[in-house]
Amino acid sequence: MNNSELTMNEYKTLILFGTRKGMTTETVSVIAGILKDRFSHIIDISDTKQIRHYKKIIHEYDNIIIGSSIVSGRWKSRILSFAKQNIFANKRVAIFVTAGGTLNKINKYGITKEAAVNEAIEKYIEK
Repeated sequence: MNNSELTMNEYKTLILFGTRKGMTTETVSVIAGILKDRFSHIIDISDTKQIRHYKKIIHEYDNIIIGSSIVSGRWKSRILSFAKQNIFANKRVAIFVTAGGTLNKINKYGITKEAAVNEAIEKYIEK
């Protein structure tokens, strides 16, 4: 199915992600399910092993979602390199991270959940 065959409510969405222990994979499943079930998106999902393939056909997608687990305070390197490329013209792009250690700071340092989440957004999304 090409974009001209899509109905007005259907969008073709690509989710590319990097993970270490699999939690990001679970997050991707939730995101894909919501987009598919509630918004009729056509979803393609891939981990970093397929980045070269999807880079060649990125023009086929309306939306790009890029995600990574945070390992030792950093994004997975292959997905970060992909995210930094300037190949997203005319695309809606969203990013997400799974950073389980962020919430550990609540107990360890006694900070609020809001403060921990805001710190993670600043360190791993905005930066």
